[in-house]
Formats: sequence, structure tokens, C-alpha cells
Amino acid sequence: MCGRFVQALQPQKIVDYFGVDPSSIAKAVLEPNFNVSPSQKILHVLANIERAHVEEGYSREQEWVERERGSRSTEGNYEVRIAERIRWGLVFPWAKSERSGPNPINARVESLTTKQTFRKIFLGQRSLVPADGFYEWRKVGSGRKIPYFIKSAADEPLAIGAIWSIWCPPDGGIPLRSCALITVPAPSELRDIHDRMPALVDPSNFDRWLDPEYSQAEVLLEMLRPTEAWMLEWYPVSPRVNNPSVNDPSLIVPEKGQSIASQRTTRTGQ
Repeated sequence: MCGRFVQALQPQKIVDYFGVDPSSIAKAVLEPNFNVSPSQKILHVLANIERAHVEEGYSREQEWVERERGSRSTEGNYEVRIAERIRWGLVFPWAKSERSGPNPINARVESLTTKQTFRKIFLGQRSLVPADGFYEWRKVGSGRKIPYFIKSAADEPLAIGAIWSIWCPPDGGIPLRSCALITVPAPSELRDIHDRMPALVDPSNFDRWLDPEYSQAEVLLEMLRPTEAWMLEWYPVSPRVNNPSVNDPSLIVPEKGQSIASQRTTRTGQ
């Protein structure tokens, strides 16, 4: 699973790497978070589905709700990517309240098309969550766990595949947008730390992944193949990260005396 990650990228980096419309970044960017935890607000990138000619007072949330109900067509400019804030922890549209029922923070890739709770969302509401890296915990003797930070070996942003939804309060209140991060099996080199990791989408697949009209499940699942170890590096970090209230850049600094592991030199030397 993925239960903690880092989202501290500079706004311009998100614009450049993810091709985001700069005008949407100012409203979406949050303070750098080096210890993102479930239920917190995060930034995600999605296609602009807003109609080319939206009537006055007609909101994006209404557009999506009616789209899901099949009562309204959309004419969005899917080539434009925007950044928005969203809650981490999926609230399904049929939930009685935002706290009732399961609020999964992760969706296993193996379940995206087999579970009806995920299938419709997966085929029409996908996004990307920019991240500097993520944390996993390695179990050692006597139940002790050592936290590791895992990031791109090339120091590039990670584009975590996500699914998202909108929940409308029964009392007609403000709709809530929420998401779950997709997970895949970890490469063998990482499995002594954890057997799962976030699904990372390659930039060459951003257009198709974000297109809400594209629904070829087999092709989409192929974009979520496990990441090869040579693309990543990982190292132990301070156990201070265990406390969700701790949030500062020192959390991603390697622990003293610990080396940074990477398969990149092995790969490039072949």
C-alpha cells in the first residue's frame, strides 16, 4: 500500500512536467508537505472537463454529477490539464455520509476492473498525483519497522496514477472531491521493504490516461505496469516520519550512516 508520501514540488515544476495550465496552479498549490497522510488535501492533475460555454452559475461539480448520471453531455477541452485540490481517501458517490462506509486511500491495480466499486470510476475519472517520493516501512525483528523514502533515481517528479470521484451531500451542501492512489506489485529489489508501491504513469501516457473519454481497460492497465527498480532509489529515514504531525524537509534526509540504494548503475552499465 501507499500510506504516506511527499508533495513539495515547486509550482513551476508541476506546470512544466505535467503540462498544467499555469492559471490553475495558484488556486491548487498547497504548502509543501513532507508527510502527506490520509484524509488530507492534496494536489492532483486532471483533464479540463469544463464545457466550452458554461452557463452562468453552472459549476464543475454539477457538470460531473450530471455526466455520471448520463443526463448531460460534456464538451470539455481535454487537451488542457489543470491542477485542483482533492481529499485523499475515496468517498463513493452513493455513500450516506463522507465518513460512512469504506474510504480507501489505495486501489489495487488488480481490482480496478473486477470490483464494481472501482470499475466505472477507473474508466472515466482518472488523475495524476505529483509527488517527490513516498514512504514505506520495512519490518525487522520484534515487530520493529524502519521507514524508507523512495524516489526517482533521476530526481524527476513521480506521477502517481489515481482514481477520483465526487460525493454530493444529501442536504445539498458543497460537493466533496476525493481520490485513491493506485498500487501495483513492487519490483523484487524493493520487496524486502514492502510488496506494494504506487503505480507510476510515464509522461508518454499522460494524454491518454487523463482523457475521460478513453475507456480501453486493457490499454489503461498496461500503463500501470510495475516500475523497474533501476528507475528508483531508496534509503532509510528518521522514524520521526511515523508521527503524522511532523512535517519538515529533514524527514527525507538519509539517516546518518545509511547508504542510498539504487539499481541505476547496474542498468546503465549493461
